[in-house]
Amino acid sequence: MAERTARNFISVATRFGDKTAIVADLQPTVVYALAAPSTPDDVVEEVTERASNGETFTAADIKAMKDEQRAL
Repeated sequence: MAERTARNFISVATRFGDKTAIVADLQPTVVYALAAPSTPDDVVEEVTERASNGETFTAADIKAMKDEQRAL
């Protein structure tokens, strides 16, 4: 396993712990973006809530949400 992949897995485990159901239906790139230390908790909460209602996201969506949050 590549070091970067391992770091991504660690970030996901750290951010979501035993809440795997929250991220199970998201694309890996979306989960990695959400787990990044630079992702505000508000963005994570919004995405996980909306995803639980069936909405889908891309990594680009997460980046845009992070950029928008930073601009506030």
